[in-house]
Amino acid sequence: MTTTTSSSIPQPGSRCWRDRISGSTGATVITVEPDGPDTVLELAYDEGGSGWWPLHALVFDAAGSAHQHPAEGLGAEHMLR
Repeated sequence: MTTTTSSSIPQPGSRCWRDRISGSTGATVITVEPDGPDTVLELAYDEGGSGWWPLHALVFDAAGSAHQHPAEGLGAEHMLR
């Protein structure tokens, strides 16, 4: 199960993806800044480097698995909806 809602704020160390389609966009949450109307997160990218992203733009695995991108295992018919 995956979630993209901002109802629960992830903690540092949480795994996420910056793209719903590609598993190569994985990252780990470093810092959470609940400032203003939108929470922003500092991420350490799997491919190196870091950056800030709004919470609503990220995909989190509700089960906490860092081994499989949320879209993996879905057929193309699910990804086009």
